[in-house]
Amino acid sequence: RAKFKFPGRQKIYVSKKWGFTKYEREEFEKLREDGRLTNDGCNVKYRPEHGP
Repeated sequence: RAKFKFPGRQKIYVSKKWGFTKYEREEFEKLREDGRLTNDGCNVKYRPEHGP
């Protein structure tokens, strides 16, 4: 439907984040190597060092 379309030209912004996560690329790679992130669909979950 027309009311759901965005009028005019759109600007493309290249994000510093990794995919749809809240982590930047360097931080994401470091956390993944350390085993601090687990996959959760198209996102990731952070696993802290303490707690369940």
